[in-house]
Amino acid sequence: MIMPENFVKDTAMPLLLRPREFLANAQDLVTLKASVAEQAPRYANIKAPTVVIAGDVDRTVSTNIHSRPFAAAVPNAKLIVLPNVGHMVQNAAPELVISEIDAMIDKIARSTAAQSGTDRF
Repeated sequence: MIMPENFVKDTAMPLLLRPREFLANAQDLVTLKASVAEQAPRYANIKAPTVVIAGDVDRTVSTNIHSRPFAAAVPNAKLIVLPNVGHMVQNAAPELVISEIDAMIDKIARSTAAQSGTDRF
């Protein structure tokens, strides 16, 4: 997928180049692998509804290294892999992202209503 028109302007991307933000992002990158390794054993404890939407040509976060194993480790997680889509799935398939969010909200609302013994929320 090609970068959306006006992406840099619309996302205020130059703000990431400010010294404090640049250093914070660099620190995140340096500690990311260790942080993920520390968190991974707890993925099976996640109880929140989880949908992972990934692009199969993402060069930032590998679908095979990250998305698939994460979705496999989280109980009842749903994995959607979009063909020929990179890192910005929300730009490539905004309707799908919105639809999945709406479906999770509906599922949570129904579960909450069932637990409280009412169909109203």
